Amino acid sequence: RSVDKGPHGRQVLEIVRNLTVLFPRQVVAMLGNHDLYFLADILIKEGATQLMGTPVRNFAYAFTHPEEYLNWIPADKQEHNDTAVILPALYAALEFVYSRNAESQVMLGSVSSQGAIDLFKQVPPFSNDASLARLVRRKLREWQGFMAQGMVESGLASWLAARPVVAAVGGALLVHGGIPHKMLASLKAADMSKPTANALGEVTNAALDRLFRDQELSPGALSDLSTLLSREDVGGDLELIHEAVTYRGLHGGR
Repeated sequence: RSVDKGPHGRQVLEIVRNLTVLFPRQVVAMLGNHDLYFLADILIKEGATQLMGTPVRNFAYAFTHPEEYLNWIPADKQEHNDTAVILPALYAALEFVYSRNAESQVMLGSVSSQGAIDLFKQVPPFSNDASLARLVRRKLREWQGFMAQGMVESGLASWLAARPVVAAVGGALLVHGGIPHKMLASLKAADMSKPTANALGEVTNAALDRLFRDQELSPGALSDLSTLLSREDVGGDLELIHEAVTYRGLHGGR
């Protein structure tokens, strides 16, 4: 995982990008589901809502390690409270959540789904200290803005958007998740005079390239990813792309 699971996501992305630049014929860095959600959260006004029902930054698990945000805070915006107050409060709240196996129910952002728990209203220490809750909620939004802006300004967002969904390597067809039924159906409808990877790449890799290559990327500037991809001049399929990076049919899943 390159964009989450630890406090060094930025450094991992930079290393992998450098490898693809230095060794383009030997290194293929592919787009995965977390990469897709991360990109959507950065570039799309509603984040990954079309894919996950809410921006993934709202989830209390799996997507952004709290300490990762420190990599993106500009030097002139860093404050003592970031590590003395904000992070300890977040860690205390998340430890409470995980110790009760409630991570799938707790949200760090706006709560819209039934049964969801607002971290800043219902979880200690925030449930016992409204002023601390307001402070940390505000700082978290600020940090998320720094990260989105940093991804764009560093060129990492453009590089990530250019990662292939499908790739042919050594005679094998590679995808991050698997080959879903919809992808197989799209092959039957495609021009089968083309190699399989080319046919699939046309509605995944090439479509993402056509969508992003002429865009001036900026945080939250795009809207309705599905509509953008399905434009005639883009020719993509968001559902197929999402399935390709998430499908787990070969592993006892759906």
